[in-house]
This record gives sequence, structure tokens and C-alpha cells, in this order.
Amino acid sequence: SDAFITINELLKSGQMFDAIIVDLPDPSHPDLNKLYSVNFYARLKQLLSGDGLIAIQSTSPYHAKHSFISIGTTLEAANFVHVQQYHDNVPSFGEWGWTIAAKTGASPLTRLNELNELPVKHSWLNLNMLKAAFIFPNDFYHDKENIGINTLGSHTLYQLHQKAWQDQQGIQ
Repeated sequence: SDAFITINELLKSGQMFDAIIVDLPDPSHPDLNKLYSVNFYARLKQLLSGDGLIAIQSTSPYHAKHSFISIGTTLEAANFVHVQQYHDNVPSFGEWGWTIAAKTGASPLTRLNELNELPVKHSWLNLNMLKAAFIFPNDFYHDKENIGINTLGSHTLYQLHQKAWQDQQGIQ
């Protein structure tokens, strides 16, 4: 169903979640823009339990850096207490990124730093790799304050995303 509408139904039913994972297509079409907006994130925040976390697929920090950063600043504008971004190489996509935010309590990275090991054994991933995913180049966020947040009807994120991929392909 339409995620934008489904949130209203979930809010009416009073459901709460400890974690919400938002894995949507990249904001490559104007119709998807609303699913990356302050309004959408603020309504999702209402569905989180007190110490809940939300994680959002946030496009490529390498190919669409400003889009990636805009998703983080948009979550900040939705008044999440802690917003952090992380990245990893996904073989089928390349360098990819996500944004994770806490409704209240400790930041996601602080929560990771309190662990001595991952709660579930994994053949590939380990705690140090997970913590390292939160590290970006020194100047990665240097122009963050100049990157717009995405609101309903603004198409800010859509335009940033389109420009990034056009630049990557040499289209002016």
C-alpha cells in the first residue's frame, strides 16, 4: 500500500514500534519526494516507542552526496534527538548510505559503543566494521548547512538527486 497513507492508519490504530526500517526507492521521481519529507519522518516518529530507532535507505554518499546529507538534515528537522549516517559498499550498488535516528535516549553509535560484541553471530559482519561504517572523510559534511531540507512540495531532495546523477553521467 501507499506508505504515506498507511502511516495515518497506523497512527489511528495506536500501534508503536521499537524500530522502523524505511527501504524505499531512491528519490528519483517527484512522486517519491513526499516519502523523504519532514512531514513523513515526523509522522513516523510518532509511531516509535520511547527509545525507538528509525533507519532509512539514503542513496549513495559517493554518487549523490548532497542528497544523502539532505536526508539526514531532513530527519533533524523532524526533531529526532540523534541523527547519524553510515555507509558501506554493497556489491550490486557500490558505496551506499543509510541514516539512523533515535527518538530519545542515546545516539545509535553510542549504543553500538556500549556493546562488546554483536548480539547475533555473523560470518561477515563484526562490531568494528559496523562502527567504522559511521566514519566519513574529514571534509564530508563541510557544506552541510548549505544543503536544503526536504519538505512536502519542495522537491528539494528530488532536484538534488537528479543533479547528482546527471553530473555523474556528464549530463549538463
